[in-house]
Amino acid sequence: MKVFISYRRDDAAGHAGRLADALVARYGADAVFIDVETIGAGEDFVEAIDRALSTADAALIVIGPGWLRAERTDGGRRLDNPKDFVRLEVEAALRSGLRTIPVLVGGASMPAPDELPPTLVSLPRLNAAELVDRRFHADLESLLDDLEGRSIRPDRRTTHLPPQPTPFVGRTSELTAVRDLLGRDDVRLVTLTGPGGTGKTRLAIEVGTTLSDRYPEGIWFVGLAALRDPDLVAATIATTLGLREGPGSTPQQTIERHLRNRRVLLVVDNVEQLLPEAASLLGDLLVAGPAIEMVVSSRESLMIRAEHVYPVYELETEDAVTLFLERARAAGADIEPDAASRTSIDAICARLEGLPLAIELTASRLKLLSPTEVLARLDARLPMLIGGARDAPERQRTMRATIAWSYDLLAEDERRLFARLAVFVGGCSLDAAEAICGADIETAGSLVDKSLLRRVERSGGQTRYVSLETIQEYALERLAELPEAPELHHRHAEHFLALAKEALPGLKGSEQDVWIERLESEHDNFRGALRWSLDAGDRATALDLAATLWLFWYMRGHVSEGRAWLNESLAGVDRTPSVATALALAGAGWLAGEQGADETRELLEAALRCSTEAEPTTSALILSFLSGCLPEDPARARALSERSVSVAREADDRWMSAIAMNNLAELYREDGDNERATALYEESYRIAREIGNHFHVALYMSNLAEMAFLAGDVARAQGLLSEVVEITTARGDRRHLSIALLDLGWVSLAEGRYEASSEHFREALPVLRGLGGLPLSVSALRGLAAVAAVHGDDTRAGRLEGAADELEAHVGVLPTPPDAGAHMLHLAAARARAGDGWAVFRDEGRLMDLDQALEYAMQAGPLGITTVGLQP
Repeated sequence: MKVFISYRRDDAAGHAGRLADALVARYGADAVFIDVETIGAGEDFVEAIDRALSTADAALIVIGPGWLRAERTDGGRRLDNPKDFVRLEVEAALRSGLRTIPVLVGGASMPAPDELPPTLVSLPRLNAAELVDRRFHADLESLLDDLEGRSIRPDRRTTHLPPQPTPFVGRTSELTAVRDLLGRDDVRLVTLTGPGGTGKTRLAIEVGTTLSDRYPEGIWFVGLAALRDPDLVAATIATTLGLREGPGSTPQQTIERHLRNRRVLLVVDNVEQLLPEAASLLGDLLVAGPAIEMVVSSRESLMIRAEHVYPVYELETEDAVTLFLERARAAGADIEPDAASRTSIDAICARLEGLPLAIELTASRLKLLSPTEVLARLDARLPMLIGGARDAPERQRTMRATIAWSYDLLAEDERRLFARLAVFVGGCSLDAAEAICGADIETAGSLVDKSLLRRVERSGGQTRYVSLETIQEYALERLAELPEAPELHHRHAEHFLALAKEALPGLKGSEQDVWIERLESEHDNFRGALRWSLDAGDRATALDLAATLWLFWYMRGHVSEGRAWLNESLAGVDRTPSVATALALAGAGWLAGEQGADETRELLEAALRCSTEAEPTTSALILSFLSGCLPEDPARARALSERSVSVAREADDRWMSAIAMNNLAELYREDGDNERATALYEESYRIAREIGNHFHVALYMSNLAEMAFLAGDVARAQGLLSEVVEITTARGDRRHLSIALLDLGWVSLAEGRYEASSEHFREALPVLRGLGGLPLSVSALRGLAAVAAVHGDDTRAGRLEGAADELEAHVGVLPTPPDAGAHMLHLAAARARAGDGWAVFRDEGRLMDLDQALEYAMQAGPLGITTVGLQP
């Protein structure tokens, strides 16, 4: 690899030198050409450039903030001089057909074609790379990937498929056929259909595993087997993609924004129980994201236009025998078949119709029986055990019979545990199985050995026991037959209510990340407990569980789902004062506020009326939340907020004290009492750091940075905000990252650092877009409108301001920009220059919805900034 680097010394020398050092370390000194550092004394500069370009594999055009505007001594632009060395380098690179990559540094932007000499107008059509100082190494790695053709590569960063404990056997023709289908321009959705047990899931995963080079932005496995509520499909997909739902956005909208321009493959497993709603959602996602492709497994087709159905049938004879022997040996059977046993094995596989799950279940019996004995038992037992609906496919009836046969061979304690474990949704830990079902490790291990249960190792060394969907369905039938089934469901709900309550203190302190992940791993069980409690009429348990889980739903981003459970749990409940009712109403109100819902204040007022019996934390929480919903009644808001602080302090609840003081500080700040606001922010920050509440530390630091800036301490403001960016980036906290980036944008704008301001606002936009954060998006649009005004683009300034005005109508209280009103002066100047045209521009902006406004904001603006790296 030989690389040519072009740069302007008075504009980007430091960045170019750092880049050159990295490339030399990678490829060697002889492989990197960087003009004067490489040209020998006395050499002809033009000849040296041409010679270097003729042997290079790529040319990197380093563009700094002043690259376009650099002036000659006579006042003219350097680029307008045909003998300008940088111009000569770029012209030669473009003329030669050499791979040429613009590299933006120092917050620079790509120039527009009309800003360049005619010989360079093709440069803006090239996709640029960015090197941002605070993420230099990550950006450099991406650039190296592009140089070496590794921008599409099968690694763990892009392929998010569950590891498989056993080798993939057979299915060569099916694998090729599905791969070929996805390779066609007219096919974006392939549905693998067939009855349970045919191996649809395993085939879909293997397809994804072998196609990792086609999907540079990810292959994701979305498992839906544990779901029964179609309304949870979008939230499950969003969680799988690592997306956090934000204000003013549904899970589906969040997914659509995230995937709109991404080339990804979604492997969506077990859809049939969620049809037709799930099919409609997947169809909508395909329309919203033209680069999305899907492999779906379902017992029946989705019946949507984009679908191409691929039926998955039984294994071919040789593949079935290979699978049988492989699984038998994996189960501990010592078998090297002779002619007689091979005949029996062939007959077994034929009797099982080549169904992979049936083969796996039966193969485990070779530890105890010979192939001839297994065959004899199959022939004797299956005719009596075939069941299910008479109009069901024969394979499905045989599959059920195969499971029934395995179940019938269990000892009585194994059968009892097998049925009891069906009370869990999505698997369980051994502790939970012991507590609810009376399990013991020997019996559970025996079910694993017999392939009726699977042991899965999760992160942190946690072991979980899960069942395949088909086996789980059969187990549910057996559970329903148990006289103790209602009691098991009740114990299941009580167990997970206790877990939720145990987790609540952990969500507020230094172990919050551990507890969030643990609750997420049990989310299906929480859903199951809520559904059973509601259906069984046990609204007290449902309400208590939903009320306890609201903080987890908020922190994890399950806003829509949390609201739905809380609202259903509250429906028909007598709202007499109680701890659970007050907390449920408070949680419902807070989550409603996250989405800008009209009922936010109504729910919080109801919570206040129910809070007379609530414990101090809940009372303080309600008072604090409600105080932020009363912009028209500042006196009441102040009184409620001060009372919240007092209640939290008296209860010695430091987590709640920090929240209450932070919210009271907001009210003082709105009144202009910055000294008292700062003191309260400082105390909130100190407490959060001491108790390890990392989720709120970033927010409190951003608030302190804003106050420092208002006090004139720009260095402290920038230092705090830069630290917040580092912390939130490392933790994946996109919500608080967006706040810090916006604050950096406003601070830079007020200081007159307009390029930096625009960069920060534009970095925040895709994060906000992924979160659906309407209030903060409005703030970013206003900031970019001010930047446009500074550079004389009054049309753009007016449109962005109009879009912000229209979106503000859908938002409650907007965040106050920490810029001391500097942006208003810039907009006033633009309004004066535009005259009557200003109203026209604003009306054009008002016609934009949120997505259109953000897309417009991320297009090339007055600084020529492009959307490089701005995918959410």
